[in-house]
Amino acid sequence: PEKILSWLTFNYIEDENIRLQLYQRLSSICSKKEIIMIKNEIKDRFGKIPNEIIRLLLISELRIKAAEKKIKTINIRDLKIIIKNKNGYIQKNNNHIVLEKQKSTSLLKEIIKIISEIKF
Repeated sequence: PEKILSWLTFNYIEDENIRLQLYQRLSSICSKKEIIMIKNEIKDRFGKIPNEIIRLLLISELRIKAAEKKIKTINIRDLKIIIKNKNGYIQKNNNHIVLEKQKSTSLLKEIIKIISEIKF
């Protein structure tokens, strides 16, 4: 968050109060609808949305999806996603799921897709 906040400080939103309000709103998003609303608002007020803010929105979406699926932890090791809920690890064919993407934005989108497809 510090790196992202410092990027927001110098390059995207000049007004410190607006920048801090935006950061607080991004960190407290609770629904996909809110993500869409804030994304549209940012685009309308400030123009093209930088990748750093897109990643913050994706992290919010991941947090929401994980909560919906009652996931306790998500860890990534060697491109394997280790997902745990109250009953233990969530695996595919008795193995942790291997991720295909390596760049952060694509990786977040892939993880959201995997989480969305989990069935109990």
